[in-house]
Amino acid sequence: MSKIQGEYARFLEDFMLLTGRVVEFKLSRFRKIARNIKPNGDAFKAITQPNDQVTYIIDQSLAWIRQSFDLNEEQLSITIIQIRDGGSKAFYAFEEPQGWNRTKAKSIMSSDSAASLCASSGEPIFYADKKRAAKNSKYHMSSRDNERKIGSIYCYPTVVELPGKTEKFIISITTYGKLLCQPSDDEASGIAQSILRELCRRIELELTLRAVRQWKFGEQ
Repeated sequence: MSKIQGEYARFLEDFMLLTGRVVEFKLSRFRKIARNIKPNGDAFKAITQPNDQVTYIIDQSLAWIRQSFDLNEEQLSITIIQIRDGGSKAFYAFEEPQGWNRTKAKSIMSSDSAASLCASSGEPIFYADKKRAAKNSKYHMSSRDNERKIGSIYCYPTVVELPGKTEKFIISITTYGKLLCQPSDDEASGIAQSILRELCRRIELELTLRAVRQWKFGEQ
């Protein structure tokens, strides 16, 4: 077994533990709420709390990625941009760490950015080297990018078709000052994308529930 394969096996073991924590968090909340549901109450509204679940998954994912790729708190960010009205509205539905001075979501979606390309293609995008992608007009370098010089980004699209409307989300996992893998290492790049995709898929499930809840109850 190669070193990369050995590391991937370890990542999978750690990822199973992370998934277990996410499931346990949700199951515990379901059980607690189920005990207090009223016969005439709305069970769906009571049980589905996707905002809490997305926040929990993001927090757990940040901690896991930092540990797995040896990153500090200032080197990793996860954001979710929500897109509405055919792209005329774009805003951060979730962003961690909070308090960062970020490029406005609408500016990102209207520029040659990874998130914009991800939204238009409908496919995940991974750039092991953001600086190289920027030179090819495929990534928008922020002030933080310019300060930290190097980094990687993975963008994952989520589209929820609802009666009369469509909700779109772009999940972005971004590193600053450190690459997740070398751009020339195809095996490591494939592993990194596989890991990040699975994290995003768990977030995608909750974003779908969030969109349905917002549509059903007129929430924003």
